[in-house]
Amino acid sequence: MINLIVFSIYLLVLVGIGYFTYLRTNTLSDYTLAGRSNNKWITAISAESSDMSGWLLLGLPGMAFLSGFGAIWTITGILLGTLFNWTVIANRLRTASEYYGALTIPEYIDKRFNDKNGILGLIAGIVIVIFMIINSSAEIIGSGKLLNAAFGFDYNVGIIIGLLIVLIYTFLGGFLAVSWSNFLQGSLMFIALILVPVVALLDIGGLTNLSNSLIMQDVNLFSFLGGENNFCSYNGRNRYWYWYWLSRSAAHFS
Repeated sequence: MINLIVFSIYLLVLVGIGYFTYLRTNTLSDYTLAGRSNNKWITAISAESSDMSGWLLLGLPGMAFLSGFGAIWTITGILLGTLFNWTVIANRLRTASEYYGALTIPEYIDKRFNDKNGILGLIAGIVIVIFMIINSSAEIIGSGKLLNAAFGFDYNVGIIIGLLIVLIYTFLGGFLAVSWSNFLQGSLMFIALILVPVVALLDIGGLTNLSNSLIMQDVNLFSFLGGENNFCSYNGRNRYWYWYWLSRSAAHFS
């Protein structure tokens, strides 16, 4: 009961953020880009929280559970992609989008290449919509699974609750609401990602007991190639993770 009360307060805080940012949203720029007022910490934490929430806390651990050390390849790709985004693209895009007075990526592409017909922007918009639907669907599914596991809610009810809360604060405050809510959630995720492994190791009795348990389950969990000796092998599980990686990468760079 206490957990449900705390969770309800958390949802009210998200809605409150939406209402507070609604009062500060006066122009289209405020709604779509928070009036370019976010500092680097809010921008970085909210962006990564939005991009990596459900799949990072549910999908990636599930992949590691199945493939063991082989999950390091996905983690390495995400780290390199994120580093490339923030060090090479972010500053240039921030400066260029302000120079062209663009509020969205498609609008920036149209103005950058002087596309009077808007064909390039249309293509960019379609690509973003397609892959962000895949990405957003994964996050909403994650909310359904979380509420089902944590509070016993029906899976479909959990999805509806998660979707409604996101829609409410997004429509109220736009990007500013999304930034601040994701900043809050990203901070909670960061704390959880540190505490949960520590608590789990203490509960299982340390790294030695963990290693012995994993070896008893499957020695290939300690292999970076998952026990595969042929790079051309393409079984069902590999096919699943190929499409998973492809959709994640496309959504990340969109």
